[in-house]
Amino acid sequence: MATNYETALRGAGIQLNFAAQQADVFSSECSTVMQYLRRTCAEFSPHVWSELFASSKMPQSGIEVCLKFVLLTFGQEPSWADFLRSWPGKYQNVIEGMRLFAPEAMSEDVSAVMLPLWKRHAAISLKLKKCPKGNPPPSENE
Repeated sequence: MATNYETALRGAGIQLNFAAQQADVFSSECSTVMQYLRRTCAEFSPHVWSELFASSKMPQSGIEVCLKFVLLTFGQEPSWADFLRSWPGKYQNVIEGMRLFAPEAMSEDVSAVMLPLWKRHAAISLKLKKCPKGNPPPSENE
């Protein structure tokens, strides 16, 4: 019969194993995010940046991506109105933020906010890719 100590030790071992698995998954996801970020940085032109501000019909998922991006790279999330008012001229700041981003420096609070968005990244990406260049993005229902 196992003692309380042995039972607690087994439980701690299971928790440690689970934490190690989560760390491996997180590390893999971070690597994927960094690949997307590098690709996006390479394709992200001043024209693409200006298109974000030209559309009056940004879908909610597009708004969420923009605001969470600012949170991720600059540490605070603006309102959409603040983003539209304050960020149009900050293309170089955004590119620099993308280049300097280090996932290991991300706080747990920011990580918790980003995780739901990341879990939906494939669906969001498909919605935003439907946006023809120079035209407003599709509505959320499309």
